[in-house]
Amino acid sequence: MMNVRCVIASKGLLSVVRISNHRLLMDTFADSKLKLLSPHTIADSATLFSVCLDRQDNVHMVYLTEDEELLHTIYDPDTQQFHTLTIPLLYADTITSLQLFHMDQGLQLFVLTPDRLLQAKLTGLHWSAVDELIAQSNITEVHVTYENLEWRLTAVRKSEHITLLRWHYHSSRMQWIEGFSQELLGDWNTAEPLFIQKVEESKQKRVWVVLSYPRGRLIVRRYLDDLESSALQPELEAELITPIRQVTSAMVSSHQGMLSFTWVSDQQLFHHRYDTLSHTWGMLNASPAQEPVWWTLLASAPHPRRSPAQWISPHEHIDANTSPLSEWLLCFKLEQSLEASVTYTESSLAYMMNIMEQRHQLQQELATSQSKLLYWRQQVRQKQQHVQQLLQKDALRTAGYQQQSTQSERLGDQTVPYASSPRHSLAHTSSVASASAAAHQTEPSSSPAKLTIRGRLLSLMKRSHKKETVR
Repeated sequence: MMNVRCVIASKGLLSVVRISNHRLLMDTFADSKLKLLSPHTIADSATLFSVCLDRQDNVHMVYLTEDEELLHTIYDPDTQQFHTLTIPLLYADTITSLQLFHMDQGLQLFVLTPDRLLQAKLTGLHWSAVDELIAQSNITEVHVTYENLEWRLTAVRKSEHITLLRWHYHSSRMQWIEGFSQELLGDWNTAEPLFIQKVEESKQKRVWVVLSYPRGRLIVRRYLDDLESSALQPELEAELITPIRQVTSAMVSSHQGMLSFTWVSDQQLFHHRYDTLSHTWGMLNASPAQEPVWWTLLASAPHPRRSPAQWISPHEHIDANTSPLSEWLLCFKLEQSLEASVTYTESSLAYMMNIMEQRHQLQQELATSQSKLLYWRQQVRQKQQHVQQLLQKDALRTAGYQQQSTQSERLGDQTVPYASSPRHSLAHTSSVASASAAAHQTEPSSSPAKLTIRGRLLSLMKRSHKKETVR
């Protein structure tokens, strides 16, 4: 069995999932040169595995342990946490292949055994038990595609003929409905190496390419997959004489009418091309392949059309300058730079929006303060006007008092002096009383009538003195 490795690229995460010495490992790389940082052991014992990405760029790995236990591990690149779940098995068959896919409703797992095609699904927190989808032998591979707003499943069965078994997914019933199956017409010799692959030449055109390697020859047949009628139409057949003895693995890719073939034979890695427009073959290239590796690229962003999602390398290491990954790495770096620029621009805009919001808030506070300042200025003016009015009234009242005092002094000079104080009134009264007493003493022979008048006058002066005292 060829060494299989899966390259994961999502959210700045660039890693490789592989099996080494029966251990499932996840290698994390730092930059485009693929410098190894630290491998993480997913499982201590694993024989088969399959990987996929979900919409949140979480990495899902399903693998079979040496104890025939089927496990599911989820890696969250944001928290760098691993979570492991168990997938229950209902059958004790020997598992030959695992295919994990992410669909709108969740994860779909397809398990191949020598006699069955099994299926399980994860739509919540727990996996459903692995159940039988179809009981047929010699099913070698499974393909899941989303075409015409519908999920489609195709299984390849190789026996005396090559048959494509088809299903479509019923979203409301959440189950696969078996559809029309079709044989690929041709004179096939299943005893010879035979490889079939679905190739997406464009968004509207998908083809099935069959590579047959009879001894000393390469035969290529291409069938157009009609999405509307689900019919396969033979479109191309080409043949080439090659020094081929025993082919262990082969694959094909397509770009702008050019078919590129790669296969491994006798520790040699062969490359060949065929131009479907001019119907001509290119040069056959070969390189030593002591430890060939089958690579699969899973990325959250679409990879360049010229860079295939799968390729075979003659060794275990990736040459970032010559492998198909190099072109994707360039786009990956550009996307990271663009994302960093967008993030910086968003943060700058958010900072500017925050400043503008603070400026608007300060403008509102300034307007409120100005209105309060205007109000208090008006209050100060009113108080000042009121104080001026009070000062004017006080000045008028003081002037009136002074005028009244002057008039009283003038009148006091003519009649009775103005008593400015109780002491002055008392002295005045005492002087008047003394004068009256002296007059009384000087006039010893006064008449009774005069005595009565003097008594009244004295009593009147005493009463006026009491009133002045009270005041």
